[in-house]
Amino acid sequence: MAKQSKEIPVHIAKQLKLIGERVGELRRDSDKVVTLEDINATRMTLWRIENGKDAQLSTLLQILDAYDISPKEFFKDIPNGH
Repeated sequence: MAKQSKEIPVHIAKQLKLIGERVGELRRDSDKVVTLEDINATRMTLWRIENGKDAQLSTLLQILDAYDISPKEFFKDIPNGH
Protein backbone atom coordinates (compact mmCIF):
# COMPACT_ATOMS: atom_id res chain seq x y z
CA MET A 1 0.00 0.00 0.00
CA ALA A 2 1.41 3.38 -1.01
CA LYS A 3 1.97 6.00 1.65
CA GLN A 4 -0.42 8.91 1.22
CA SER A 5 1.15 12.32 1.34
CA LYS A 6 -0.63 14.93 3.40
CA GLU A 7 -0.77 18.48 2.20
CA ILE A 8 1.02 20.88 4.51
CA PRO A 9 -1.19 23.74 5.77
CA VAL A 10 -0.30 27.14 4.32
CA HIS A 11 0.79 28.66 7.63
CA ILE A 12 3.16 25.72 8.24
CA ALA A 13 4.55 26.01 4.70
CA LYS A 14 5.30 29.69 5.37
CA GLN A 15 7.14 28.79 8.55
CA LEU A 16 9.15 26.11 6.73
CA LYS A 17 10.16 28.73 4.16
CA LEU A 18 11.32 31.10 6.94
CA ILE A 19 13.24 28.28 8.61
CA GLY A 20 14.90 27.44 5.30
CA GLU A 21 15.85 31.05 4.72
CA ARG A 22 17.34 31.20 8.20
CA VAL A 23 19.41 28.05 7.58
CA GLY A 24 20.67 29.59 4.35
CA GLU A 25 21.62 32.77 6.21
CA LEU A 26 23.55 30.70 8.75
CA ARG A 27 25.54 29.03 6.00
CA ARG A 28 26.24 32.23 4.06
CA ASP A 29 26.95 34.52 7.00
CA SER A 30 28.98 32.21 9.22
CA ASP A 31 32.75 32.23 9.23
CA LYS A 32 32.60 28.61 10.38
CA VAL A 33 33.07 25.98 7.68
CA VAL A 34 30.49 23.22 8.12
CA THR A 35 30.51 20.23 5.79
CA LEU A 36 27.64 17.97 4.81
CA GLU A 37 29.40 15.26 6.80
CA ASP A 38 29.33 17.52 9.89
CA ILE A 39 25.54 17.71 9.70
CA ASN A 40 25.05 14.15 8.46
CA ALA A 41 23.06 15.29 5.44
CA THR A 42 23.15 15.13 1.67
CA ARG A 43 23.32 18.16 -0.59
CA MET A 44 19.71 17.40 -1.62
CA THR A 45 18.55 17.37 2.01
CA LEU A 46 20.19 20.72 2.65
CA TRP A 47 18.67 22.11 -0.56
CA ARG A 48 15.23 20.89 0.53
CA ILE A 49 15.54 22.54 3.94
CA GLU A 50 16.79 25.84 2.51
CA ASN A 51 13.91 25.84 0.01
CA GLY A 52 11.24 25.38 2.66
CA LYS A 53 10.55 21.70 2.10
CA ASP A 54 9.67 19.36 4.93
CA ALA A 55 12.64 17.61 6.57
CA GLN A 56 13.51 15.69 9.68
CA LEU A 57 13.84 17.68 12.87
CA SER A 58 17.01 15.78 13.76
CA THR A 59 18.69 17.17 10.63
CA LEU A 60 17.80 20.72 11.60
CA LEU A 61 19.13 20.13 15.11
CA GLN A 62 22.41 18.78 13.69
CA ILE A 63 22.72 21.93 11.55
CA LEU A 64 22.14 24.14 14.58
CA ASP A 65 24.63 22.14 16.61
CA ALA A 66 27.27 22.45 13.88
CA TYR A 67 26.86 26.23 13.87
CA ASP A 68 26.77 26.42 17.69
CA ILE A 69 23.32 28.01 17.78
CA SER A 70 20.57 26.95 20.15
CA PRO A 71 17.06 26.14 18.89
CA LYS A 72 15.79 29.02 21.05
CA GLU A 73 18.14 31.47 19.34
CA PHE A 74 17.41 30.07 15.89
CA PHE A 75 13.64 30.26 16.22
CA LYS A 76 13.45 33.64 17.99
CA ASP A 77 12.62 35.46 14.73
CA ILE A 78 10.28 32.79 13.33
CA PRO A 79 6.72 33.98 14.04
CA ASN A 80 3.90 31.74 15.14
CA GLY A 81 1.97 30.59 12.08
CA HIS A 82 -1.46 31.62 13.34
